Parts: sequence; C-alpha cells; structure tokens
Amino acid sequence: MSGFVGRQDELAELGEITGAAAAGQVAAAVVVGEPGSGKSRLLAEAAGRAPLSNRFRVVGYEPEREVPLAAASDLLLALAASPATHGLEALLFADDREDAAALQPLRIFESAHRALRMVGPALVLVDDVQWIDELSLAICHYLVRAAHDRGESLALIAGGRPSGTSIALVESLAQVLPPEHLRRLELGPLASGEALELVGMLEPGLSQGAAREVVARSGGSPFWLEALVRTAGGEVDAGRLVTARLRGASGDAGGLLALLAVAGRPLAFDDAAELKGWEMSRLEQALRELVSRGVAVDSGGRVWLAHDLIRVAAAGEVPEEQRLDVHRRLGNWLMRSAGNDVRRLREALAHRHAAGLPSVDVADRLVRSPQRTLLGEEGLALLVEIADESESSAQSVLMLNEQIAALATDLARHDVALERSLLLAERWPDSLRRARALLDGARSAFALDDLDRASGYLARARATHAGDELLDLEFDVQQAALDLWGAGPKERGRALAHEAVERGRRLYESDERSRDDGAGG
Repeated sequence: MSGFVGRQDELAELGEITGAAAAGQVAAAVVVGEPGSGKSRLLAEAAGRAPLSNRFRVVGYEPEREVPLAAASDLLLALAASPATHGLEALLFADDREDAAALQPLRIFESAHRALRMVGPALVLVDDVQWIDELSLAICHYLVRAAHDRGESLALIAGGRPSGTSIALVESLAQVLPPEHLRRLELGPLASGEALELVGMLEPGLSQGAAREVVARSGGSPFWLEALVRTAGGEVDAGRLVTARLRGASGDAGGLLALLAVAGRPLAFDDAAELKGWEMSRLEQALRELVSRGVAVDSGGRVWLAHDLIRVAAAGEVPEEQRLDVHRRLGNWLMRSAGNDVRRLREALAHRHAAGLPSVDVADRLVRSPQRTLLGEEGLALLVEIADESESSAQSVLMLNEQIAALATDLARHDVALERSLLLAERWPDSLRRARALLDGARSAFALDDLDRASGYLARARATHAGDELLDLEFDVQQAALDLWGAGPKERGRALAHEAVERGRRLYESDERSRDDGAGG
C-alpha cells in the first residue's frame, strides 16, 4: 500500500517522542493494537518522518521467542559493525571458550549502550513486541534507562498486540521516564472517514455504496479493508487466511477455534476450559497457538477471535456434527448461569435451538420476563421461529404464541402481533380464548390503521363468544375506538365510550363488594 491514511493523532504523538530525542532527551512510546490494526505501518510512517538519521530495529518472531537476544540480533549486529564499537563485536563473536563463557547479558547491554552513544541520537523501532524474547526486551529497557541516567538522547517506539510483554515493557519504562516522555497508544479501528479514504486510495473506481459496504464489513481494520478491496468484497480471502494461519496447528487449536467461532463472544479462560472439558494447561497451549497466528486475541483472562470475518470464515468450516455439539454445550452452560438475565437467556435459547434441543420452555420463560423488551426484534424473530417449528396445537406452544403477540405489541410490531393472534384464533380449542385472540387481532389491525380489518375481526370475536360480561365490555371499548377514529359520525362512538366507562365502574364496584364479603365471611 502506497501512501498513508489516518492515525494523524497517533503520528503527532509519536512525532513528539522522536522530536524529544532530536532535542537531546530520552522518550519512548508503546503502540498496542489487535492484529491487522496497522501497527507496523504506523511505526514505519513515524520512522520515516522522524528527525533522526540513525535508526535501528528490534523485531520479534514467534519461532524465536525462546531464543535469547534473537529479536535484538539486527540491532546488535548493526552496532557491532560501526567502526568505533570493537568491544561489542568482540563480545558477540568471541571464538575463545573462556571469552564466550563471559558472554554475560550485562556486558552485552553495556557494550550496546556505549556503541549506541557513539553513534549519536538514534531511534530504536521495536516491532511485534508480543514475540520478543526476554533478553531482547531487557536490552531495550536497559538502553532507555542508561541513556536517561547519563543525559544522552534516544527514542524508542515499540508496537505489538495486547500481551503481557507489552504491559511489562510499558511498566518498566514508566519506572524510568517522566510521564511527558512516555506514551502508550491503543490503536482502535479507523474512523469511518479514514476508512473510506483508504478504500478510495486502494480502489479509486469503487462506488460510494460499495466502499461503505467494505468499510462496514471490515470493522475499520486496515488489513481487512485491503483484503476485501483486493477480492472485491468476497468471502474467500478470510477463509484462505484462516486456513493458511492454522497450517501446522494442533487439533486442540482447531477445537478451540470452533468453540470461539460458534460462541461468537469472548470467553473467560476458565469458561472455555469448562466448555471443552480440558485442564487449564491444555487450554493455554491451544490458546497460544491461536494467538501467535493472529487468529485470536487474549486480554484480561478472556479470549476472542481477532475479527468478525475470521469468525464467519471459521464458523463455515466447522463440521455439522461438531457445530451441533458446540451449540449444545454452550446452550446448557449458559442456562446454568443465566438466572433472570434476559440477554444471557436469549443467548442460551439461540444455542439450544441451533443444537436442535427442546426450546419451548426456555422461550416461554424468556418471553414472560419483565425485561422482555430488551430482546428486540431479533429476539422476537427467534421466538417466532421456535414457535413455528414446534407442535402447533400443544398447549405450551399456544401459550408461547400468546406471549409472543404481547411482546410484539410492546415492540410496536403490530404486524407480527396480528399474525400470532390470527393463528391463536384458529388453534385455541375453547371459544373464549378464540374470541380474545380475535379481539387482540382487531387491536393490532387498529394500530396498523386498517380499520376495515379491525371491524371485521371484532365482529368475528363477538360471534365467537358472547355472555362474558368483561369480554363484552372490552368489545364495546374497541368498537368505541373504531367509531371515534373512523370516517363516519362520532356521536355513536362517544355514547358507547361513556356507556363503557359506566359499565366498567359498576363491574369494579361489584368486584370490590364481592371481595369484601369474602373477607368478612
């Protein structure tokens, strides 16, 4: 990718760090971001703009993270090649066994510091901090501390994924540098305008609508923006990426990936281990494989997939039998801990339904919750799907449909409420409930401003069941509303409304007397 888009605030802060070094001070910054957020590109851009001609690199590689000083090898070799740094060269390339035995870290650190001091003001770029070996991380800290303590000039800019190594580097630098000379930057997604600008630079001929779709699917990730533009928004690139990154991974890593893909949510380490039935050490090994390959992210004792496109691609590759098993495990696990949490119950219901487990009882429990409106339209659609796939005449399903109609009314989805009410009007075995369902249908049609259908349903309700004093009152209240809001004269509606109020008052007083008599007896 040519050119650079966005991250102007971050570039400005990194410019202050390199500017401080150019002015004879010591300053450092650590840039943290998820895979694909553009950390390496940002570091390269900041280095290109830095007023420092001496630049050195420390780069971590996953296969070498256990090899002492592997990440710092380029830095050390570059310093050793400097004409005035023979001492470091002798330490690094000692042939004599006695000299080699003396290859103590402190001697190397101090020799590297002296060599760097002789070079002059410099910028040390540290990339992929999460894979840096301990000694390389230690030498980075030593160079900053030594330069600060001795009044020299140095800038260090490091970038990496969220990890314990990144945290350790920030914390160690904070013990050395004053706050104004230390930055910790977290890279989030590109802003919408920046992402659109990047898409326009990558593919100038793309329409605005297509560009916005790419931005939405990418989640603001520079990596995925480029991948989607290259494949014209196709899905194939994500699938190939996941396959390529998992090459050589263990079966446990694949199993954990399947769990995370089907779960579609971050999982605590303990919960993931419980769901897989693994010891924690086994989970941690599988987790390391996924994180090191950039497929998953772990932070704060939780793990999740690095991007939704990875989740979609991975979920599509999970075999049917394994997918059903993961849904079953997740559904049962969520039910055990859901309590009255509507959101957690909703999640449990979705997994149980996807696994083909009986779901009507859970759906009924959910739809009767006082917080049921939190389910929203997606939750409503799931409840409708479960009801439609169940035995239509079963009492539990009829009652579920009754509650779904009430929820749909609460959510102002009167079309759904009307459809459920008409189903109930056909399926309830007793006439009173069929009449109530038709009355509810009339109310829904009224809310949809379809007064003709509302009148028709109300007439059918009256014909279905008569003689219930309270139900007859409700019929008249609905008729009064239709008369008052209809196109004809309003006198009948007003008269019926006043009459209904009076009848309602008498019913209430009669009920009160009945309760008083019952209490006195």
